[in-house]
Amino acid sequence: MCQSFDGSMECLLIDDCGTDASIAIAEKLINDYKGNIHFDILHHKHNRGLSASRNTGIENAKGDYIYFLDSDDYITEDCIRLLMKKARLDSSIELVQACFADIAYDGKENVNITSNEIIRLKSNNDIRNAYFNTSLFHLQAWNKLIKRSFIVDNNILFKEGIIYEDYLWGFYMMKHMSDIILIPDVTYKKNSSRVDSITAGSKTSKKAKHTWIIYKDIISNLSPGHERKEYNFFARRFTLEYTKYVPYNTEFKVLMDMYKKMGKEYGTIATVLKLYGAQILGEFQKGEKIVYWYKKQKLKVDIFLHRAKIR
Repeated sequence: MCQSFDGSMECLLIDDCGTDASIAIAEKLINDYKGNIHFDILHHKHNRGLSASRNTGIENAKGDYIYFLDSDDYITEDCIRLLMKKARLDSSIELVQACFADIAYDGKENVNITSNEIIRLKSNNDIRNAYFNTSLFHLQAWNKLIKRSFIVDNNILFKEGIIYEDYLWGFYMMKHMSDIILIPDVTYKKNSSRVDSITAGSKTSKKAKHTWIIYKDIISNLSPGHERKEYNFFARRFTLEYTKYVPYNTEFKVLMDMYKKMGKEYGTIATVLKLYGAQILGEFQKGEKIVYWYKKQKLKVDIFLHRAKIR
């Protein structure tokens, strides 16, 4: 409501049938609002989750650009103005991403600066490299101004019914993007203190099931011509998820066999060794202490492989 952007803007609030008074509060604020933002509240008939809420927003948006703001976070007053300033430089720009700050339990801000300068990536290969270097291009949907036609034309919606939906959505975004800008300005404040958030409040068995769905989807949809790099990136991440969740979902064992089989064609020696190591550890894992132990051992393996020049 306090944005310094002076252009036309619509704000869609999705009523996902929550149990608090959020919508009633929003309606009162909107009724008293006198600014240039057009507000509209869209109502679900029943609770459908974050992915469905975002998809509803995409399907009903009328503007040239889309920006996702989670209900427990907030943005700076100059957020949209700074992002739009860069988006307007060239009609080919598909996405503008800024930096963010985590708000901890004690109220302190942990600022995440991905770069101290403005970076423009004008090819899919450059964007892929930034994606695989996750410190430069974070995977979450929030704090990104995205051209609506890009999302619609490529049919990039969020998979409904799962948590960690941003991870899978970011994978499909990466496949198609060819022109993006990253700016150093902090425009988003992420509330990391909520213990009742969707992710924090989910049971481990649910997290395991949804993580399995995501990694199965990814490995089944590698990009033609980019299979090797995508495979090694996600297979290495899969090893950590495997050791964490295989005690709660035995389907991970079948998925591990799938990753190992594909490793014969696309995997580096280092990646394949990590898969086998994770599988062995998964047979003996009995809790979080083992996960912590494995992470330390993983570091030792990384150092050994580096010295042996296997990579």
